Amino acid sequence: MANEQSNDQILRSALRANSWVAGVLGALVLLAAGPLALSLGLTGPFGFGGALFAVFATGIAFYAFSAILSETARSPAIDERAAFAALLLNAAWVVGSIGFLLVPLTLSAEGRWLVQGLALVAAGFAAVQAYGIWRARMSVERDGLPAS
Repeated sequence: MANEQSNDQILRSALRANSWVAGVLGALVLLAAGPLALSLGLTGPFGFGGALFAVFATGIAFYAFSAILSETARSPAIDERAAFAALLLNAAWVVGSIGFLLVPLTLSAEGRWLVQGLALVAAGFAAVQAYGIWRARMSVERDGLPAS
C-alpha cells in the first residue's frame, strides 16, 4: 500500500504542479491580456480586438485547465483517464505550439520565445505525467490487482 501511494504521489505531484503553473499563467494572462497581445506582436495579423480575444480566451483556458487538474489531484484515487487526458492536453499544446510557430505570423521575438518556453513546460509536464501513470500501472499490475 505504501508503494502504491508513493507511485500515486508522483502523478499527484505532477498534476498539482501543472495545476499551479496553469493557474498562475491563466491569472497573469487575464490580468494583462492587452499588454500581452501587444508585446507578443499578435495585433498585426488579427487587429487589436482579435488579438485581445485570443489572449483572453487562452487565459480562460489556462484557468479552467488548472481547476480541472486541481480537482483530479485532490481526489482520493486519481482517475487514470483524467490524468491521461491531462497528458494528452499538454501534448496537444506542444503540437499546437509547433504549428503556431510554423504559421507565418508576425510574432515578436518575445512572442516566439514565450510560445517555445510554454511548449517546453507543457512537454515536461506531459513526460512526468506519463511516467507517473506508468508507475501507477506497474504497481497495480505487480500487486496482482486489475488495472483500472
